Amino acid sequence: MNDADFILTILSRPGDEQLRLVYADWLEERGDARAEFLRRESELNGVRREVEGLDRDFYLKGITDSGMVSISQFMKLRDTEAALQQRLAELRLPLDPRWLTWIDRTRIENCLPRFDFQCPVQWDQLALTDNDRVRHCARCDRSVYFCESLDEARAHAAQGHCLAVASSLVRTDRDVPVVEDLIDVGLLDLESIRKNMPPARPLLTERRLPLPLVERIRRESASFGRLVAEVEDKLAE
Repeated sequence: MNDADFILTILSRPGDEQLRLVYADWLEERGDARAEFLRRESELNGVRREVEGLDRDFYLKGITDSGMVSISQFMKLRDTEAALQQRLAELRLPLDPRWLTWIDRTRIENCLPRFDFQCPVQWDQLALTDNDRVRHCARCDRSVYFCESLDEARAHAAQGHCLAVASSLVRTDRDVPVVEDLIDVGLLDLESIRKNMPPARPLLTERRLPLPLVERIRRESASFGRLVAEVEDKLAE
């Protein structure tokens, strides 16, 4: 296995958590800083699942009926989530944006139609398109835009687009206005959103990766480890 093999396998097997950790071990053996990024991202993904579970309980049962233990656990998890986000924000600095886009699995935001609680789909579960930063959600038949900054996310949100904000960004509550917020204050019209909804990009794959993407990842991934080392050296100066 080489770097490209791991990336391609992760793209074709999005639910394989163990594969990501094996990839992290492989990177660590080669002194590659992406190893810690993958491990911290794996921790963050687990913490967020726990947070979402408790948040859902509060929503369904009410905070009072959920109990003080659940509330205390929730607050500790949120503190852990914030610390992991901060560490990932530091670790992402020397990393290639293409690699980050390929391996991220952040939650989808700003989704229509509205879900009772939260869109359950993640970036890594979407179908690939001919654009690395745009994927297709078969569930809603909409394009989803990957955002590397909050400003970029806000710009897409203002147009009513579905978002996938990089999981390594430090987030705060309501830092990106959602469609419902903009509709409520009269800045967006729901009918206009539906009428001007961007067309879905051509669907290239669901699980089997298209040959052009495979060839590009094999070609471009050769520089990732070297780029990480070069940027780390510059940051240390």
